[in-house]
Amino acid sequence: MQHNARMYMARHHWLVAWAGMLAMAVAMGFGRFAYTPLYPLMLKDGVITLQQGSWLAAMNYAGYLTGSLAAARWPRERAGRYAALCLLATAICLLLMALTRWYPAILALRLLAGFLSAGAMVTVSTRCLRADYPPAMAPMLYAGVGLGIVLSTWLIDSAVAHAIQVGAIWEYCAVAALLLSLLPLALLPRPHPTPAPQAAPSHLDLAGLSRRHLALVYTLAGFGYIISATYLPLMLSQSSRLQSGVALVWGMVGVAAMLSCHLWHWILTRVNVRRALLFNLCIQAVGVGLPAIVPQLWANLCAAACLGGTFMGTVVIVMPAARQLQAGMRANLLGIMTFGYGLGQVAGPFFAQLTIARFGTLAAALGTSAAILFLAAGSLVWRRGSPSRLQPDPPY
Repeated sequence: MQHNARMYMARHHWLVAWAGMLAMAVAMGFGRFAYTPLYPLMLKDGVITLQQGSWLAAMNYAGYLTGSLAAARWPRERAGRYAALCLLATAICLLLMALTRWYPAILALRLLAGFLSAGAMVTVSTRCLRADYPPAMAPMLYAGVGLGIVLSTWLIDSAVAHAIQVGAIWEYCAVAALLLSLLPLALLPRPHPTPAPQAAPSHLDLAGLSRRHLALVYTLAGFGYIISATYLPLMLSQSSRLQSGVALVWGMVGVAAMLSCHLWHWILTRVNVRRALLFNLCIQAVGVGLPAIVPQLWANLCAAACLGGTFMGTVVIVMPAARQLQAGMRANLLGIMTFGYGLGQVAGPFFAQLTIARFGTLAAALGTSAAILFLAAGSLVWRRGSPSRLQPDPPY
């Protein structure tokens, strides 16, 4: 009888993991990052200008910021229901993007899409990263972001190859998002089954990292990666030598993001959280800064592999660590971490616009982003006292 209960729970856990992965694919890969390869197409079709595109990106990240704040206050026991609502609303937002060319409406839709992606990130993480669930669910869950980027890039590139207009491409994205949401909509709102007795969950070696330090590093990481993640396809599309590689490079980001989640989870089983984050952010800094130094296709492919291979790895490292640090807190630490990440991302497009206006290029913005990532990594090297002497953070 107990064996059957364990088998049922194991099947349930992995079904939830698949549902969570698809939910991340919809909310992030389509709802959030489909805009990145569509940005150059919207410029080409005259839907928006370059400056308006930067404002759209900033509004999306502002929505992500407010969404993380709101989701941090949502009841944790209803996380699955909120996640399902976020997914349905994301598909509707994608469809509405196809039905309007009025800039204020597009601005509002990108703001709402950002809100929903943050809401989904927090609620799906809360629903799927339970203490009684296998630790290996975390990389599978966040691999969904890379999966969504790959699928949306393939869909957009196929549509462009058939000369389909950008409005119709948004419609295709909406249909794909709805289809991918079917399993999450069926599973995530369900109540948790009573967990079978099992061994105590494994604990990460935080190596003295506090909540505040982890939140600071995650905030800096949000600023560090976002300019490259927003403007990389646009930079390629504006170069006659590189524009044919837009889908290849952005698709590389998605593939690397999908595979890297499992890689960083494996690394995390062999080194502590502090060291894993240090390696992660240094590689990410190289990937962000490389296109500014070497404007060649091979360099952009290497940069895409480094960026995709690390930015979701940062999430895989930080979110389980935050989950572990949640003990004794009244607020949802996953929501607080997501807020910090969003805060860094909101600043990115504004800074990019300043550098474009001043220098006519994004090279300075990419260099600054790389420096910020190295700064975040450097803060992990400096360590005051030993873990045993560090005082715990007060509860929020």
